[in-house]
Amino acid sequence: MARFGIFVHQPFAMGHYSTLQIGKHQISWKYDIPAYLSFLFEISDEYNEETGGEEQGYPIKIGFRTTAIAAINKLNLLGMDWNMVTDIYSHFYERLKEEVADQIQSEILEQFKELNNAEIKIKFKEAAQQFFKFSRQEELKDFTNFFIPMIDVSTGHKDLDVISIDGRRYQLKPEKYADLSHNMLHDPGQFFYEKSLELPPWIQIIGNLFDYELLVEFTEIISVVQIKLLLEASPPETIVELQLEDMVDERDEIADFHLSSAKRIIDKIYLYNKFFNSIMDQEELVKEVYLREQLAIYLVQIPRAKTNLEKGMILEKLINTIFSSVTGLEVIEKRMSTKDEEIDLVIKNSVSGTFWSSLMSPCFFVECKNWKTKVGTSEIRDFEMKIANHRKLVKIGFFVSYNGFTKETNAALKRSSREEYHIVLIDKDDIKQLAESKISTIAWLEKLIAKIY
Repeated sequence: MARFGIFVHQPFAMGHYSTLQIGKHQISWKYDIPAYLSFLFEISDEYNEETGGEEQGYPIKIGFRTTAIAAINKLNLLGMDWNMVTDIYSHFYERLKEEVADQIQSEILEQFKELNNAEIKIKFKEAAQQFFKFSRQEELKDFTNFFIPMIDVSTGHKDLDVISIDGRRYQLKPEKYADLSHNMLHDPGQFFYEKSLELPPWIQIIGNLFDYELLVEFTEIISVVQIKLLLEASPPETIVELQLEDMVDERDEIADFHLSSAKRIIDKIYLYNKFFNSIMDQEELVKEVYLREQLAIYLVQIPRAKTNLEKGMILEKLINTIFSSVTGLEVIEKRMSTKDEEIDLVIKNSVSGTFWSSLMSPCFFVECKNWKTKVGTSEIRDFEMKIANHRKLVKIGFFVSYNGFTKETNAALKRSSREEYHIVLIDKDDIKQLAESKISTIAWLEKLIAKIY
């Protein structure tokens, strides 16, 4: 038996749905009226419409009705404005960006089988450069321009070949959308599958924000963001209705909708706080357990990778996971490219403690190589130059070579030890030691940094 406030429904019923309609677009919930929908409406927005004749007095439509602009204003007053949505998007950005980067790589490998590894790498670099076109908030606002046209294509309301926005034209290939069993509103992750070369990366990233797994894990947050973007994409006077006639029979049944919704939300917040407070006390332990699970997966994936490009990207993800697990270390750039150089990872160092402050290195550079052969002195010298070019911010560099280093690299490191900077070598044995031992990640890094060559 499912329950929402005062509403009780039998599980053997054919189906009871609450439906949010924004213009011609609908989102429905079975056996539930989500509490966060109360954020969109005032108490005075309630409506109750009746039929005539024999059915006089029997309501056929019950719910709440407003306009897109009024709903947006109410969300803004509650703090769910562009800044809030941007913060939520930014929280998930790196995770989603990695997923889209993988999609782009897979599609390039599938579509351009005749190209060699160097040519494929150039193709990927061209696609990746688009990631930095806008700020996070500008990306969200640009997404609203795509949202309704893409919903229209996926639901069959329109048969568009091209979306044209601010002079930019994007090919949609309707035949790839027409056969979808789930439309943009219900399964955006499926909607964007195998289309990463058709649409800008930020459009895919934001679309993947509504992926089913995230929606299950962060239901209220992701749902409100999705509704907010759909409202912002709609003309201001678009009618917004929460249709409840399939859930209730009498007007009195929704009289306490806002109060009931507020109580549900407060109860959930209270329980979450109570449950997670004890977890937060063990945050570092949880992080270390999760890290070792991830390392074990990556260490299995690396030897199974089919191409050098794939091997390199898995190693880069592995190293990113290691640094990101340490409180005070933040990956701020991936595959940073300038006219003269490429840097795999740029790490911001805010770790507290005497050891880390004595390094006098606000940032670290990380180079990742997953070659069949060992890395030699010429690669070490190239990496030295990258660090030397940024010596005011970078004093420490981590060179990761999965299959190790030649004997000559030790001599190169002894020579470089006279400089202001320091290079730390990491190979697969070091990574396996972290994965298999109980040493903390920060202690593991300190040991490697302090190693004398």
